[in-house]
Amino acid sequence: LQPQYGYLDPSAVRLKGLARFDGLVSRDQKQILITPTWRNYIALCPNAKNESRPYSKLFKDTDYYKIYNSLITDHKLLDTAKKTGYQLVYLVHPNIGEQAVDFEKKEGVEIVSALGVNYEKILCESSLMLTDYSGVQFDFAYMRKPVVYLHHEDIPQHYEEGTFHYKTMGFGEICHTNDELISVLNKYMENDCEMPEKYRAHADDFFYYSDHHNCERIYQEMIKYQKIRDEREKSV
Repeated sequence: LQPQYGYLDPSAVRLKGLARFDGLVSRDQKQILITPTWRNYIALCPNAKNESRPYSKLFKDTDYYKIYNSLITDHKLLDTAKKTGYQLVYLVHPNIGEQAVDFEKKEGVEIVSALGVNYEKILCESSLMLTDYSGVQFDFAYMRKPVVYLHHEDIPQHYEEGTFHYKTMGFGEICHTNDELISVLNKYMENDCEMPEKYRAHADDFFYYSDHHNCERIYQEMIKYQKIRDEREKSV
């Protein structure tokens, strides 16, 4: 309903669900998806419009790299994953996709550049999502699968709360250090990554629809709205 989106007629905006949610059916493959967002200061500018950002030699000097590389190489986390049968998948944000080669490769961890990734597939196959502020948390929570947030004390925040408040509306625990995070993740893996009732209730409250009929509702609403517009034009 904000002016920048160009809907001059507010009645054109309807609550019918997001079409892409219809494909979100859990096909759990016992994997922990790590998908943080990025920060401007850790990446170079693209050489041209619509091009990916080039590789930066300075990336490995950033706290961002050190924190996430330390996470995916932590022996406590990897030992628990191995013991419980989970695979870790670190999805490097597309804006720093060229930096995927910098992360250390360990057994039980797959490092994937998000450039060209099938998001629906990787979301459906994951058991738990770790992120900071990524928008795909909503796709994941739609399946009522747990989300854990790393709002690390040493990485500048780049999200200003507006209508979504993490402490009261989030779909999982908020961690501020790697040690705190690893403890939470290990507990989840040891309990089959079940979404706690508290956060399931948050998801139930957030989503008006929780089915797979969003496309149908959107289509039917478009037909109805077009008929109304046609009738208006005839009467002018």
